[in-house]
Parts: sequence; structure tokens; C-alpha cells
Amino acid sequence: MFEEFKDKVLFVTGAASGMGREVAVRFGSLGCKVAVAARRPDAGEETVRMVKLDFLDADKKYIATIYEDAKDAHYRTNPQAYVIRKGVVTAKSALKLKAAPGGGYAISIVPAADKAALKGLKNLK
Repeated sequence: MFEEFKDKVLFVTGAASGMGREVAVRFGSLGCKVAVAARRPDAGEETVRMVKLDFLDADKKYIATIYEDAKDAHYRTNPQAYVIRKGVVTAKSALKLKAAPGGGYAISIVPAADKAALKGLKNLK
């Protein structure tokens, strides 16, 4: 893994296809934190699914906090509706995230300090 990318954040616009998608996928696979923006939410979601968590250390567990659009979110009628989920992820995790039209999501992933930090948290999917 490329350690110099672990603490970097990359915001990619035009991530639905082409160069934007390639940049998001490549830097995500190097361990960079990637936030994507796309005019077509379905294509943007597809790009994010391509950014796998396999850059995480395979023998560790992590706590992920996900900020995502609520079921009734929409950029015109309810632009500030969101939910926060918190749970456990590993290098093998695959997350399904909600992105409303004009919306998006963010994920914070930190290593679990110990087993006590994981208490009460479920594996995220």
C-alpha cells in the first residue's frame, strides 16, 4: 500500500464516468479518502462501489461512521435530510450507500482501538 495516501482527502467532480471515475477508483484503491460528485447519482454510486475497502489492513477492524441521504432526501424538496450510521468494517466489507438526487454521502473510517471500542456496533453492509 502507498502510505503517503492514507491521510489524504480527494474530492472528485465528474466521477460518474471517464477521467473522474478513473481518478476516484485509482486513488481510493491506494488508500486515499475519496469524496465524489456526479450529476447522475446512479453512475456516481456505481463509481463509489468500485472504491473498495480492500486498502484497509486485512487483520484489523475499523469503525466507520457513514453520513448519507435519508430516504426522503431530495435536493429540491428536502436537501438537508440525512442519517448517520456507525458500525464495523474490514478490508472485506462492501457498503451499500444511499444517495438521493443531488445528494451524496461521506464515510469516516478509523482503526478500532480495542475490542471495547467495538462493543454494541454491528458489521456494516
